[in-house]
Amino acid sequence: GSRFVHDGTAPLAAWLLAIPVGMLVTAILVVNNYRDIDTDASAGKRTLAVLLGKTRTRTLFDILVCGAFVLVLLFEVAGWTPPWTGAALLAAPLAWFPLRIIHRASSGPELVTALKWTARLHLVVGILLAIGAAFPA
Repeated sequence: GSRFVHDGTAPLAAWLLAIPVGMLVTAILVVNNYRDIDTDASAGKRTLAVLLGKTRTRTLFDILVCGAFVLVLLFEVAGWTPPWTGAALLAAPLAWFPLRIIHRASSGPELVTALKWTARLHLVVGILLAIGAAFPA
């Protein structure tokens, strides 16, 4: 049978799995804005990163990246998503690179590296969630 309900909406698992994917996409934007805090502030731009400041922007990044994995685990353990979506947790070690960089970096080029690693993390998690969702219990 179809994984979609009769009114054409997506199943609950699809909605739930969109949350960690969205968190990682947001993390890409956050690290990019973090990199530009000083120049944006001096130019009078009021980005979220400028408003939060460096410390709270790093905390937001941590919450988005780590929270994505917490939600994947929570959704799987609760039985709200297919069991194989938990395979996305295998990507967790990749999160170490951007998390480490954003807490230690002091230059734009280092933060570009964090941006690249965050994008890679998003890609890998998205692929693993998609594969996992394709094999329902």
